[in-house]
Amino acid sequence: MRTFRIIMFAFTFLAVLGFLSSGCMCKAPAPKEAVTDSVAAFDGNAIVYSTQGEGSPAYVFIHGWCCDRSHMEAYLERYSEHHRVVTIDLPGHGQSGKKKRKWSTNSYGRDVRAVLHKLDLQEIILIGHSMGGPVSIETARMEPDRIIGIIGIDTFHDLSRKYTRSEIITSTKQLRDNYAGTMTGMVRSMFRPGADSAAVAKVIEVAVNTPQEIALGIVESYPELDLERLVEDLTVPVAAINADVFPTKLDENQAIYSQFSAVILPNAGHFPHLEAPQRFDVILDSILTDMQNSVIAAE
Repeated sequence: MRTFRIIMFAFTFLAVLGFLSSGCMCKAPAPKEAVTDSVAAFDGNAIVYSTQGEGSPAYVFIHGWCCDRSHMEAYLERYSEHHRVVTIDLPGHGQSGKKKRKWSTNSYGRDVRAVLHKLDLQEIILIGHSMGGPVSIETARMEPDRIIGIIGIDTFHDLSRKYTRSEIITSTKQLRDNYAGTMTGMVRSMFRPGADSAAVAKVIEVAVNTPQEIALGIVESYPELDLERLVEDLTVPVAAINADVFPTKLDENQAIYSQFSAVILPNAGHFPHLEAPQRFDVILDSILTDMQNSVIAAE
């Protein structure tokens, strides 16, 4: 059980899991149909993103560990009538560059920041799945005047959870020994029985095709992550839409960060936006509306 808690944390990030034992800074025009482009990151990696629609606030979707922007592509059309919508391939994933000196959520925050600047987005809600949740917090700390809210998807279960290097070494052994097989089993375990087989296969394919050294490099950076400290610098609401597979420590998280809230989605796995999209989208719509109304009320 303990062996895979850290590895699966890459998916749920802070949940205790149980599987097995061009640098242009000019304003870009908002497209009516999805357009794919790229921007050079601070370390030279090309960051590929898709964008569609116009309107503020912009919705920026950030995928999780060993995932890619295709997991969020449905939201380009869903929200583009009234909002600028952006989906990003974090470096090491999807079509983005795969050479970095350091894989970490802080580095990814800087990558997301580069996209925000390229598109000249001024008022933004970040929506991050799993690892994308902490990446959203890192980004918000760097851009406090642009970010008005953060929504996590099956993440932020325990803001106080920290990991040691010895745990990481132990937990990554089977990924090192049998990467494809271990990854396949891990992904399957994160879906409820009866989940759409095409959705499961899609996530498995993306995960297995993520280079092993990158997947491991990201996990090895976890001991550096301290969400309890990072949220001290935030001034925006943070909401989580979490499945009921693993407990969300609502009271404890609110004691750490008073603007934290969570909605629990029953009978869903770690990918609720893919597994139960209709139920998930109703909740996401409501949170997005509440965050926007809060900003309007404060003006």
